[in-house]
Amino acid sequence: PVVDLCSGAVADVADAIGPPPRGDATVAVDRAVHDGTISAWDRASGRAVVLRTGAPGEYEQVTALRPLVHWAALAHGGVLVHAAAVGRPDGRDPARGVLVVGEAGFGKSTTTLAAMARGWVTNGDDAVMVLPTGPPPGTRWTAHAVYAAVKTKVGAAAPEPGAPTRSWMIGGRKWVHHLTATDGRTLVPALDLVGVVVLDPDADSDAPVRRVPGARARTATAPSTIGALPDHQADVLTRIGALCATRPASVLPRRADLDRTVVD
Repeated sequence: PVVDLCSGAVADVADAIGPPPRGDATVAVDRAVHDGTISAWDRASGRAVVLRTGAPGEYEQVTALRPLVHWAALAHGGVLVHAAAVGRPDGRDPARGVLVVGEAGFGKSTTTLAAMARGWVTNGDDAVMVLPTGPPPGTRWTAHAVYAAVKTKVGAAAPEPGAPTRSWMIGGRKWVHHLTATDGRTLVPALDLVGVVVLDPDADSDAPVRRVPGARARTATAPSTIGALPDHQADVLTRIGALCATRPASVLPRRADLDRTVVD
């Protein structure tokens, strides 16, 4: 949706400002206690405001205005999922791909980079907007890119030399690799989701990939996704459940070899 955005810093954000009124379908409010930010969006007018106690932090500069993206996804029947999405170019538009889910540190970004290095495409390694498509609505799901970057821990995997990226460090802890290709061969705007892959670093590294019920994928996806929007948990859980109920899900152990990860 088109949004008129007003963003400004305020000297003090009142602690008394709490969650939005229950049952309010027009105005969405989010208060991030950890960085003193309040975001509000009036769906009816398309106007939004973001107030901060200071300048945006380094992480917010990479995934800017995440609450607004969450609200936009919910308003269109979808959800912003804490996940990666990778696919194999096959001449289709959009190409087919899988949603890769797991907690922070489970290997979503590393898996994304490994797939890119082997000719795959991506549209996100940390947050992708998943929207239902049809007809009928909800029988297909499409992952949409919301930012053009892949993040990795310092010392972890990095894009292959010569890859179309521009990199910088945030907070001394992570590298941000901005995908600069615009030809659709690396970063694509959308992927038709044909499955969900659950990363499991605790499984035997030589265990085979196994199919699991959709409830297993939902359990792996929900906690880190709803944490970013606590006042809309019911809606988020419903959308994730609908996605995982209609896409086949598999568990992938952490392989010692990234080639094998991509093959699996």
